[in-house]
Amino acid sequence: MSILKIPTAKIFEPLLAPARYKGAYGGRGSGKSHFFGELLVETCQAERGTLAVCIREAQRTLAQSSKRLIESKIAALGLGHRFRIYHDKIETPGDGLIIFRGMQDHTSESIKSLEGFGIAWVDEAQNLSARSLSLLRPTIRTEGSELWASWNPRRKSDAIDDFFWAKKPAGAIVVGANWRDNPWFPAVLEHERKTDLSLYPDRYDHIWEGDYVRAFEGAYFAQMLSEARAQGRIGKVAADPLLPLRAFIDIGGSGATADAFTIWIVQWVGAEAWANDPDAARFLGFEAPPARTEKTELAKADSEKAADNPADPGVDGAANGLDPEIEKVLNHPQVRQAIEERIGEAEKTRQGYVNGLAAATQIAQVSFLSQFPELASIAPENLPGALELMSRQDPQKFARVQAVVATTEQLFAQQQQESRRQAELGQQNFQRYANSEDARLETMLKEESKTTQHAVTAEIFASAKASGVEPVELIRLFNSEPLMRNAVFQRMMYDAGKYRLMMKARDAAAAKPVPPVQRPGLARTPAEREHADLRTLSAKLSSSGDIKDALALYNARKSSKR
Repeated sequence: MSILKIPTAKIFEPLLAPARYKGAYGGRGSGKSHFFGELLVETCQAERGTLAVCIREAQRTLAQSSKRLIESKIAALGLGHRFRIYHDKIETPGDGLIIFRGMQDHTSESIKSLEGFGIAWVDEAQNLSARSLSLLRPTIRTEGSELWASWNPRRKSDAIDDFFWAKKPAGAIVVGANWRDNPWFPAVLEHERKTDLSLYPDRYDHIWEGDYVRAFEGAYFAQMLSEARAQGRIGKVAADPLLPLRAFIDIGGSGATADAFTIWIVQWVGAEAWANDPDAARFLGFEAPPARTEKTELAKADSEKAADNPADPGVDGAANGLDPEIEKVLNHPQVRQAIEERIGEAEKTRQGYVNGLAAATQIAQVSFLSQFPELASIAPENLPGALELMSRQDPQKFARVQAVVATTEQLFAQQQQESRRQAELGQQNFQRYANSEDARLETMLKEESKTTQHAVTAEIFASAKASGVEPVELIRLFNSEPLMRNAVFQRMMYDAGKYRLMMKARDAAAAKPVPPVQRPGLARTPAEREHADLRTLSAKLSSSGDIKDALALYNARKSSKR
């Protein structure tokens, strides 16, 4: 009695065990088909009378079947005297049979001819349609029957991938094998593999590494995607809940000229793209803005300066660095309205996300106490000892406690992080708003001299202090409250301060005693001339009401006191 010995690659050893569903997927040169061919010959030799069917989705001729592969395995194993090979079938020991079929040629009625078969091997299973799989599975139903599948993955949506990976049938055995798992990988294939890696990197992973098709040959972005993958720039990231999702669709044409239909779901992170990639402007198709020097510690410097020497609350008039045409577009009412609506939507989404984190944190805390009520009555300082005791007495419960605590801490950390981020975004939004309003105020005050503006600003701070508001507090409100930074509100404050200066100057002039009348023929003394000048300035201010006249009278009075 001879013993049949078939060397098997270690990667395929799990498939030697009985199972209803067996699958082997991977790239070229892995030996998937050779393994199943040998396993089929071995099974037919060991289990006399085995009925097996080798299936392809489309099989117009036997040349498209696995028949030649099985014939070569029969010959290589020295079993030619036990198998009878015919044109369209192979008879196996014990009146068994191996036949070859294409599923496209079958209907729900004709497939019944396969009832009673114990093995169905689907090679090139990535081409198997969902219809064919649904017909085949209930047909191969004898006791102990098995369905085998070998394929090179193409898309996640393919019926065979959906069945083995998404549906995950109970008891299925699936292995992934590639060229490096094949101890008999031939030199000629190694040469071909390296050629593809060098000349056709966009298709290498699919052909040789068993990866899904990432880009079809000739696709516009195939080369760029391959480079990005090689550089490690493609991975899994979570969607940012604060940014809108956009869909880019390539309909792929129609009819005989159609190619793959593609949808790209993206989030446009322009700031990061510009900061991290100096070529982003060229790639994205816009002209790079001119470089400008960033202002550091601006708010701190302004606050210290205003506290020590109250100055103009308006803007410094620095250019914003935008191209004039872009600035013109951004100032268009419809564009501004659209931007504000988008910002409002983002704010709602952001707030919803923060609220959701807060609610999730509270729920996790309540859930912890409901799952472990015995810990609720323990004082915080005694909790470490109680947990240490639990870890020894009930390790499984302690592990659950650790898991719940870790989840709660993670939620809390996310909540804190999002709160900080929200505060930073709020400050950035306020600063943009403040710069815009300061620019409006500067336009409103363009006819006012800097001397007048400084005098009015000082009066605003003096008036606030007289009312109990210290300069530091006024500066804080000015740098945090949108109403205080509004250009119209700033102009109201400016006009009020200017009016107070005018009233002070007028009251000071009215309080001066009327000088005596000069007698004819007598020269006036210097003091008398100064009094006459003050009367003239006071009369001029009363008739004009101009701030310049008020300042002139104020300076004249200061000179007369020296």
